[in-house]
Amino acid sequence: MEDYSYDEMGGVHHHHHSSSTKGYTVVIALMAIVMIGMSVLYYKQIQTLRGSSEELTIERDNLLADLDSLKVDFGNIRTENDSMRIQISSERFRADSLMDRLKKERGWSYAKIKKYEKELGTLRGVLKGYIRQIDSLNKLNNRLISENTAMKRDMNGLRLRADKAEETQQELQAQVRKASVVTARDITLSALNGKDQQVKKARRATNLRVDFILNANTLAQLGERDIYVRVKGPDDMILGNANSGLFLFQGQKINYSAKRTVDYQGEDLPVAIYFGGDSITEGRYNIELFMDGYLIGTNEIILQ
Repeated sequence: MEDYSYDEMGGVHHHHHSSSTKGYTVVIALMAIVMIGMSVLYYKQIQTLRGSSEELTIERDNLLADLDSLKVDFGNIRTENDSMRIQISSERFRADSLMDRLKKERGWSYAKIKKYEKELGTLRGVLKGYIRQIDSLNKLNNRLISENTAMKRDMNGLRLRADKAEETQQELQAQVRKASVVTARDITLSALNGKDQQVKKARRATNLRVDFILNANTLAQLGERDIYVRVKGPDDMILGNANSGLFLFQGQKINYSAKRTVDYQGEDLPVAIYFGGDSITEGRYNIELFMDGYLIGTNEIILQ
């Protein structure tokens, strides 16, 4: 504000001096207020930083504690599954190296905390996945055990040869579960000469013929099918010829003696499969027939 006064002549004078002093006073006052404000802010910032570094320490300790309990959980997992055991130990190794990195970390920040939390989260997810897998494997195992018990009860009339018991049991389980599987009966093996006539003495034979009947099954899928025959000679070798090869059975490639494609229409179907044999001798022959990925019939024949 400016001061005004009147002299005798009635003129008006401005007193500049006092007004500029007042101006400075106002500026100084404002600057003081700003300085005080900045000091308060600075003090608060220091407090916040101190607080946040304490919070970061707490967060870090929480991370370490979480990781510790996660490692304990990994250590407690029990499984018979070899490949899962290998995977779990590699995850355990990951947890250990994460722990090392956490302990060695110096420059803590919220971004780092978030990064570690994310890694910990991933490990936790993996752990949960394994626990779920093991749980469902156990359930499956229990189901198979009860199915197995039921199957044994249903099949008590069946005598399994000791060396085939395990293999046949798996096949039988598969057959029990799939009523649509076509089976074979009346399996025979004949020794033939070059003219395809039956010979009495096996050593005179140059060819073999396997005869059997595919059983009628109204539930079976109709149409063309490949049948594979495996004939195991007295020397326990699978007989074969130039046309024989490998086929897939229960995830494994196994060799066969001969194969034939037939047109199955759901009714009894007699089938003959011929193949050459280099070293046909007398003795015990085992015949196995495969179709649709199942063992559909076996027999043991003694050739004279």
